[in-house]
Amino acid sequence: MSSCNWDQERKGLLETIQALPSLGYYYGNITVEDAELILKKEPNGAFLVRDSSDSEDIRDIFTITFKIQNCFGSVRIDYAKGFFSLSLMDPGLPLFSTLMGLVSHCLERSVVHKQPVCVLTGHSQNNNVNLYLTKPVSRHTRMHSLMYLCRDSVHKFVTVDKLNRLGLPARLVQYYMKKNPYFDEHLSYEFEPDQVSQGTQSSASGSLRIDTTGNGNGGNNNDANRS
Repeated sequence: MSSCNWDQERKGLLETIQALPSLGYYYGNITVEDAELILKKEPNGAFLVRDSSDSEDIRDIFTITFKIQNCFGSVRIDYAKGFFSLSLMDPGLPLFSTLMGLVSHCLERSVVHKQPVCVLTGHSQNNNVNLYLTKPVSRHTRMHSLMYLCRDSVHKFVTVDKLNRLGLPARLVQYYMKKNPYFDEHLSYEFEPDQVSQGTQSSASGSLRIDTTGNGNGGNNNDANRS
């Protein structure tokens, strides 16, 4: 591959990486348990994006974790040859040069066109599950700890390789490098800001887990129906 083609291929990936700090729905390398806790009090259709975990395939960079039918599920996002796509083993799925384009497509299809992003099949308890992604859950709407806000600001303007130039104590530099700048471990996700005065909503059931990442207890054979 020529250097020109290589630069063009990775352009969307670099654009995505540079945009991550500003994407409210991106939570970095949180666990699936933390993702489900964040989505627990959200309505069906809520979702977030996190780093893929336990993946041996270098193409799997991100994962979408969602709430559907009061249960949780995850689907990986593939990246290959300069394009992002949902990891549903369907060659007919559209491709996007950036993560933002893929998420925008899912939102437009679910909210504007009232059509599912795809139809998940192969699950014993839910043979056909229409996947709607209607609400990206943003970390920017939370009242965060000062520690998190400082860490977030540093990561927005300073790359990891330049942290040592800030003149900070070594302990703080190690803290900023090791901690996930997109997840506030000191924040309680039990209530939405507007739910505190309204009382709690019914929580999601954990009895069924829809998982298309290949490491859950749901099936990983999926079909996607699109117009």
